[in-house]
Order: sequence, then C-alpha cells, then structure tokens
Amino acid sequence: GRAARDGAVVQPAALSSTGTLYLGDLTALSGPLQARLARALSTGEFRAEAGAMPWPLRARLIAAIRGPLDDAASRLHSELVSRFGVVRIA
Repeated sequence: GRAARDGAVVQPAALSSTGTLYLGDLTALSGPLQARLARALSTGEFRAEAGAMPWPLRARLIAAIRGPLDDAASRLHSELVSRFGVVRIA
C-alpha cells in the first residue's frame, strides 16, 4: 500500500473489499493521486503500482473536503467533482 501524508496506508485489498472507505479531505491528495482515483472510479478497477495487475474497485467511497466546495473545486480533478455526488453539510 501507499502511505498518505498523515502516515495512513491504504492496502489494495481495502479498496477491493465490499466495505466503506472514507477519504477525509480530497484536496489534500496530490494531483496525480486524484487522477488515479478518478480513473479508478471511471473504470471500476485500480492498480496499486504502475504495471501491476488491476484490482476491482468494490468499496463504497465517501469523501469530504474542508471548506466551501466552490473554493475547493479549483484544487480538485474535474472528473472527481463529477464522479462524487455532492451533499452540502453546513
């Protein structure tokens, strides 16, 4: 798995399970990682490493951003904004 900035590691098996994965702040992900996530949501599979065998994406993903969506939209991969349903919580 890959380590996030906060030290958390997401193993490929976590994304291929049928559970729920919470992503605490999408804007904290790097541009390339956001692109990989968008591709995984689009294709229904992901690769843990370049050239690795694909894993099916079966987990339910819940993601959040910190601050107003309008401010964060410029820091998010455009496909991520369209792939995630948006629910505003005040």
